[in-house]
Amino acid sequence: MGEESIYNLLPSVQQPEAKNPRYRSVFHEAAKDELKQRKTASKTMGPAKVSLDETTNFMKKRAKEPVLPEKTAYARPNADQKRPPVPLRDEKPVMGLTSNKNFIHTNAVENIMSSSKKPNQNMSTHRGAPPTIFRIQV
Repeated sequence: MGEESIYNLLPSVQQPEAKNPRYRSVFHEAAKDELKQRKTASKTMGPAKVSLDETTNFMKKRAKEPVLPEKTAYARPNADQKRPPVPLRDEKPVMGLTSNKNFIHTNAVENIMSSSKKPNQNMSTHRGAPPTIFRIQV
């Protein structure tokens, strides 16, 4: 251990280490000059060269909303082709209407006179697949 001394009781001031100088490129100045030359040719930023509006001329509420045409009365497109009105509750329906048409005879004659249906054609989309994949109705 060291010798006892009153000077050892006082805290000693630490000297900070000296730092090396910051690295600076040899081409730093040339690069700065080149950048400045390129920028001046195509400057686009900065304050606008436009006159400012007056302070009383500011955008009002709903100023950009589209102006709609004035309202007109709606006219139905087929107003002249109206269906007959619904009968009232106390109106009696027409009773006893019969038809002289023979529906059974008319249907039989219609089926006899019509041509027969063709059978369904069974086709497949893949080779070797069964022909019942889908049916074409003619």
